[in-house]
Amino acid sequence: MIGIVTVVYNQLEFVKAAIDAVIEKTKPPYLYVIVYNQAPYPGVLEFVRSLKGVILIENDENVGVTKACKQGYDRLVEAGIELMVKVDDDTVIQTEDWNKKFIQAFMTFKNLGILSADIDRGKQVGPSKMTVANGLGIEQFANPCVGGGFTAYPVKLFEHIGFFQDFGFYGQEDGEFANRVSNAGLKTGYLQNVKVKHLGRTGESDEDYDQWKLLYWNRKTTLDYPDWKKTLSVGAK
Repeated sequence: MIGIVTVVYNQLEFVKAAIDAVIEKTKPPYLYVIVYNQAPYPGVLEFVRSLKGVILIENDENVGVTKACKQGYDRLVEAGIELMVKVDDDTVIQTEDWNKKFIQAFMTFKNLGILSADIDRGKQVGPSKMTVANGLGIEQFANPCVGGGFTAYPVKLFEHIGFFQDFGFYGQEDGEFANRVSNAGLKTGYLQNVKVKHLGRTGESDEDYDQWKLLYWNRKTTLDYPDWKKTLSVGAK
């Protein structure tokens, strides 16, 4: 059985679409943990409180995405879950019974550390390798970073290399963790049999941050975001 964690901060229309899709497209049994991280948008708290059959964690303050995700992870560990799937609050699952395909993929493809769905593939660059077995196709790139909005991880992986690092803002934790997975000799990839749609981010989105993420994702900068942001200020003078 899998466990799913969604950290909620986004606008209601995104949150509702994401959570409704999890509930509608996931084949039982599964455990779903929703971490309400003090979303500043109207109606979000009321919506998540109305849900049945989920575990809801309500934070009194925004603790950041990494700490919030760890709260969900800890609940899955307490329940004996072996596979955690992180579903962001702006991603919508398109494929019925997708969790059965993910479980089958981890059983079929050995040495697999992180598995994403067919999402955000345009962010990857360079040649890729497609491996097909048991009717499942996984696309792998030299860059181990995969679409962080929808990713699955064996729980034992975190026990082996630790949890996501907390950088204080969203995005970098996925890339840093993927590199740790690669350094541990494990593979990452995109499962082509499962389609997921990425809706977008909140109105607070920082365009500079989005630009930096693409550069960092494709290893075109070694600078962390705060340091890279400083180079923009210097260049503007």
